[in-house]
Amino acid sequence: MENDYEHIDILIAKAALGEASPEEIVELYDWENLSEENRLYVAEGSKVFEHIAQVDVDTDAAWNKLKQRIDEDEKPVIPITRQRRNLVPYWAAAASVAILVALTFYFVNNGNGVTNTSTWAAKNEIVKDTMPDGSTFELAEGSNIEYFETPKGREVKLKGSAYFTIKHDDKKPFVIEANNVFIKDIGTEFTVTAMPESKVTEVYVTGGVVDFYTKKDKGITLTAGQKGTYNSVTKIFTKIDSASTTNTQLSKQFNFSATKLVDVVAQLNAVYNSNVVIESEAIKNCSITVKFDNKDLDFIIDIITQTLNIKATKTDSKIILSGAGC
Repeated sequence: MENDYEHIDILIAKAALGEASPEEIVELYDWENLSEENRLYVAEGSKVFEHIAQVDVDTDAAWNKLKQRIDEDEKPVIPITRQRRNLVPYWAAAASVAILVALTFYFVNNGNGVTNTSTWAAKNEIVKDTMPDGSTFELAEGSNIEYFETPKGREVKLKGSAYFTIKHDDKKPFVIEANNVFIKDIGTEFTVTAMPESKVTEVYVTGGVVDFYTKKDKGITLTAGQKGTYNSVTKIFTKIDSASTTNTQLSKQFNFSATKLVDVVAQLNAVYNSNVVIESEAIKNCSITVKFDNKDLDFIIDIITQTLNIKATKTDSKIILSGAGC
């Protein structure tokens, strides 16, 4: 078991340093999804490397203080259960030093408000809760988020789809990372859809303003009533005025008013964690006016197909909508 964890530590380190091969990334992803314990282990390991880039640490002073605490039999808040030695490759040695420095920083600064972390996962129902900073969210089925706070700001990692109402703080910006894309709050309510298997990340803004960007592209700014998308293959951002999309919260209540089918499908996928796809370009802009109150997805698809005179084909992994037009 010890060797297994050491191997996983190495994969985490390589991924964080950008040295992991596609095969190693897949291996780490598969191991991470074997259990909730594994997922949390990878998440915590990844955070360590992120903190290093944000914090200027006096390693000598930190180590001396940590050693003093150990000598005095004080238990660190975060236990060290494994020692990582004799890691020959350059990146592995660098990773070991980085982990030691980051953990030392945790110990030295424990109790000083340096970190505040929380995680949530929604399995078979929508989860509504409040983050430590007072911001609220609705998390779609099959999604999870991790909240992390430092003196410099607040960060959330999202897998799946969630609706956020952010408590704005000029001194502590709020940034969401989803599929390697970033959404920065500027006093905002918005929905983010970032399914791990999807090439497209979507943001719907219902109030305020957000910046939508990547590390290499300043991206776009979205205001209330607008939708932004980012395609990870083409590396292109798009902005769409979608005022007709009246429901972006994750409750299963919809009030579509002359709403385009492409926007209807995006909302359904966000709320039901589904994979409804539009096969025919001719029907993407077909509009529909209808209300649904806590209906299941099959019922909604049935009404849509009847109303627009289109066809729905189910496979094991998705629902395909097709038709001649409207």
